[in-house]
Amino acid sequence: MTDAADQLKKLLELREEWSAGQRVPMGEVLKALEGRVNPSRSLSKLGLRRKKVDRFMARKAVLDTELVADLSRLNSLLEGVVLRQETVARDGALDLVERLYPSGEPLEVQVRLEGPDWLDPGLWIPESGRVRPRHARWLLQHLDALSVGGEVLCVHCEPEIRAGKRPQNREPEAVRRNRLFSRWSEGIQIDEEGLFSLTPEALALDMVKDLSGVVVDGTCGLGGLAIAAARNPQVSQVVAIDSHAERLKMAAHNAQIYGVADRIDFRLGKTEELLGDLAHDALILDPPWGGVNYDRSEVGVEEIPMPLAPILELAQGRVLLKLPRSFTTSSLSGDWKFRPAVDARGILKFLIAER
Repeated sequence: MTDAADQLKKLLELREEWSAGQRVPMGEVLKALEGRVNPSRSLSKLGLRRKKVDRFMARKAVLDTELVADLSRLNSLLEGVVLRQETVARDGALDLVERLYPSGEPLEVQVRLEGPDWLDPGLWIPESGRVRPRHARWLLQHLDALSVGGEVLCVHCEPEIRAGKRPQNREPEAVRRNRLFSRWSEGIQIDEEGLFSLTPEALALDMVKDLSGVVVDGTCGLGGLAIAAARNPQVSQVVAIDSHAERLKMAAHNAQIYGVADRIDFRLGKTEELLGDLAHDALILDPPWGGVNYDRSEVGVEEIPMPLAPILELAQGRVLLKLPRSFTTSSLSGDWKFRPAVDARGILKFLIAER
């Protein structure tokens, strides 16, 4: 006897008013299967509208082994979404809900992303431009009307579909911390400002992957970029500068955890005062943006509270700037190339300017 058949038998024993082949509310079956999460609240975490969730729970279906297998799998996927924040589980749950309760939307949507010339739509959209409605809705929720590089992104869908309600970002603190430093649990030191301003480890490694020789990190902070650069075998030495002694101490401690402290020369001071005496092949800067409440609609070079001009005049070789995604690229004079830093979830976190 299959698992689904066993579960159906138990359900019929538990709910004596039910019989095989009877039409019953799917929500009642979900609850009777006794998953580890509340099915109604969990479905809301997928970003479904409350009305859609209520209708799904009330929708009647034929009680048989196929339905039991589907709803048992849905319970399992919802546990992955709520308890482990699994993107694959969320996608699978949405697909299963769509199959059990079709929305009437087209199977595919033609999408087009309108934005700065240097922004590659291929980061989110296949060359064909055809995506599932669920992915088109994600694009509408996360990219449409977003200020990037001094322009406003626009997502066009054909046929048009509803944008829906963007699900709240309820990423567990442990997941967020491991995104910043994969070795967080080994004793990483960080302060409140660092939780917002630190470059996530994967994005930091990608940002510095092409650097070589002596690299100066002019805004070391807690060491995210300096440590990433020191882990690059093409980099011979990193000079990490910061004007805050306590943050520099924490950066040195974090570098010890990653085993690269001997490849980093930590210096207390201001970059504009120290850089002229340092022979280097590249400079990386993560200037302050204004904290968690920075202007998400438009930030120009004059709003960056750091003397960029004199620092850039002293810079030798390549220069990499980490900038807010709302930074107006035309406000930065000189020959610069821009690219977005996009994390594994597809979220556009910041911009990288390279000279």
